[in-house]
This record gives sequence, C-alpha cells and structure tokens, in this order.
Amino acid sequence: MNPIFDVNPGTEEIYRIRLIDGKTYYAKILQLNSTEVILLQHGSDTVNIQINQIEKVAKKRQTWIRSVGIGLGIPYGTIGANLDIKLHEYFYLSGGIGISTHILQSYAIGSKIILRPEYRVWRPRFSIFYNAPIRGIGLGLGQQWTLGANKKWAIDLDVQYVVPIDIYNQQSRPHNSYLMLGGLKNIAFSYGFRYCF
Repeated sequence: MNPIFDVNPGTEEIYRIRLIDGKTYYAKILQLNSTEVILLQHGSDTVNIQINQIEKVAKKRQTWIRSVGIGLGIPYGTIGANLDIKLHEYFYLSGGIGISTHILQSYAIGSKIILRPEYRVWRPRFSIFYNAPIRGIGLGLGQQWTLGANKKWAIDLDVQYVVPIDIYNQQSRPHNSYLMLGGLKNIAFSYGFRYCF
C-alpha cells in the first residue's frame, strides 16, 4: 500500500513528503483521493502531486524553541520560574527569577547544552549558571524527561557543583544557601516541571 494512505488529511499535522525524483516537501495534507494529493505549504501555497510520484510520507517531528518551568534550585532563582530559549540545535540560553530565604528577589542566568532533540523522552544535559543568592557559579549535570505524545511537558532534575566567586563576602553568606537548594556544602540539586512551546 502506498504510504500516503496512512495520513490524516485536513488536520494541522506537518508531513515530510519525499518524491521518487528526490524532491521533498514539508507541508499539511489538505485533500487526498485515489490519484493525487493536495498539499498546503507556507500558509497559502498549494501543490498538487500525483500519488504514483510519492516515494515516502512521514510526520515531521515537532521541535520547540522555548520552554518555561517552575521549580526549586539554581536555574529557578532558588524557588521560582525558569525560561529556556533555543539558540542552536543543542544550545539554550536560560534564566530564572525567584525568591530565597534571605533575598526577596533572586535570579539566575546561564546556559544549557542538551544532548538529544526535543522529541526524545530522555534528554541528558550540561549547564552553567550564575545564581545571585549563593554568589557563585553552578556547574551542572542533569536530565530532562519529556511527557505526552507531543512532548510539550517535561520534568527536570539536575545536580550542580557550586564554585563560590564572591570570596570577600563568602563568610557572610547565609549558612543555608546550599541547603535551601536541596544540597550539602558545594553540591546543590534542582527539580522542576516545564512546558515547551
């Protein structure tokens, strides 16, 4: 059976349609009959293709360039929210704002390298953050689990090694800085839940 008959025309799904001559379209499938298929690409451009010219049809994998999350730990400004923006295939700019026990408004800014694409369930990653309450750099190793058929929801778990950079005020830093992040001494953990879009 030609693979074109496994699709659902008239939906918002984006398909990758490869023709026998090697040409590839990324488009929605508007209509389908026994001899041809009508594609919609780039908003309003339609293309009519004969069924016998199609070699393969597959759903295009979803990708997300932003995500927002809530959680506990360095990326979330201790207790707060975090925003990731995708700058490259595996590189993300990340920032968080929140509260802590000794600073009403705290923040974190950094970046993440996520080693697997958005449609994977398990996504290991590296991160680096500056966090205001602990006055230090968090070097992190973590992972993300995506949820649901469309992978729009995710659970985060990271462990960070904290390198103090404010040596002068190190003695005055509240003793519970790391404990507040769920860690001990120079080790901190972060936990979160996020939505991708």
